[in-house]
Formats: sequence, C-alpha cells, structure tokens
Amino acid sequence: MKSLLEVKNLVKRFSVERGIFKKQGFIEAVKNVSFTIEKGEIVSLVGESGSGKSTIGRMIQGLIQSSSGEIYFEGEKAELLELKTRAQTVQTIFQDPFASLNPKLSIGFILKEALAQSKNLYKKEELLKEVKNLLDAVGLPQALLNDYPHQFSGGQRQRIAIARALAMQPKLIIADEPVSALDLSIQAQILNLLMDLNKNFGISYLLIAHDLSIVQQMSDKVMVIKNGEIVEQGFSEQIFNDPKEAYTKNLLSSVPLLEI
Repeated sequence: MKSLLEVKNLVKRFSVERGIFKKQGFIEAVKNVSFTIEKGEIVSLVGESGSGKSTIGRMIQGLIQSSSGEIYFEGEKAELLELKTRAQTVQTIFQDPFASLNPKLSIGFILKEALAQSKNLYKKEELLKEVKNLLDAVGLPQALLNDYPHQFSGGQRQRIAIARALAMQPKLIIADEPVSALDLSIQAQILNLLMDLNKNFGISYLLIAHDLSIVQQMSDKVMVIKNGEIVEQGFSEQIFNDPKEAYTKNLLSSVPLLEI
C-alpha cells in the first residue's frame, strides 16, 4: 500500500547576494529531508523559527519549487499531477486566516468558488446546500454566509479557512501554525475541530508548529528539524518520553508538557 505522501531527499536553496561586490551565493534552507505520511495520520514538524518548517510545507503544496528531491502523492509524482488534482489532494491552513481570505468577498461566495472548482457544482441550489453543510462541519451558523471576513473574530476566520480547505475535499491538510495567532481560549476549540475532522473524515495533517504541548496532544508522529535538516523523527510517545538527540531534549526542556 502506497503512502498518502512520500517526500524523498527534498532540498531547497535560496539565492543570496553577499558582500560589497554582491557576489552570488545561496542558502540551503532545507537539506535532504525525507518522510512519509499515511492516510489518517497526524504528523508534526517542529523546530525553531527559521528552521525550514514552512518552506517544506510550501514545497509540498506546490507554492514554491524544490531545488531537488521528489514528492509523491499516493505513488504519483507531484509535478505530474494536474493542478486541480493536486489541490484536491493537499490544502493548507495558514497562521493568519485574515490574510488568506479575500476581504471583498462574502464567506458564502468564497466557499461557493471552492466548491465549484472541486465538485463542478454550478447550480445555485446545490452550491447553497453544500456551503451550509461546510458551515455546519466547522461549527459556524448558516445565517452568516453573506457576511465578510472582517465581520468575524480570529477564531471564526480560521474556521472559514478550514471550511474552504474542506471544500476541495483534500486527503492531506498542511496546518502551518494554525492557532498561534489566536487567543488561548480559542486555540483549544480550533484544535478540537481539526482532530474531529481527522477522526470523522480520515483527513491527514502535516502540523507545522513550535508549541510542543499542541504537538504532543495531536500527533501520531513527530519530526524535529534544525537548520533545515530533520535530526530526529518517530512516534509521538517515543519522541516526548525518550528523545535521542540533544537538540530534541533542549526543545522539550524549554516548555511544560503533558503527561502521556
């Protein structure tokens, strides 16, 4: 059985200019990264700011090109997939939901647009029914479908972003710091929603995060990244209870963790 996602030897180099003569060079932001995600798994990628976490997520989504390496979705090479097929396979939830939503469009229109792409639905009645189903799935009142992003709280906007991702019927969601911009009281609600979607629909997640208490609560597996390189990976319980690498131990010692 093929993995839902397989990443092989992924590398990303960014060009830079150095010195007064602006000599061309490069920074290797991601170094030979390999991992798999199975259907229904929640896999977390953790590390300090600037360690390459979000760059990996953007390469998987297809937002930026890798310098080398390969990405496969269910055994199919990612770059050979049609754009629509790739969008229906993987979606991203970003840290700032307001920046990812068009402020000039109502949430009903935003969701209808996504549904029209993913399900080829164009009849008004069918689209409205599906939009209401999406709002129900993420815990938003149907009466709000004609409202605009600025009329919602941060937690509600993140629910809208999740609903838009669901509209594409993805098998994998890249959750890039999905609650770090939210109040603590709202974070738990969004995390519970993501876990419910995983349980009810079998959606897999690549959770990109620096909050280890969240990672510990949600993850089946954990990957620890330092300077663009994965230094340790394994099942969540093993990583948190018996880490092998000094860098992992330092990360774990810096924050309070749950008992598992």
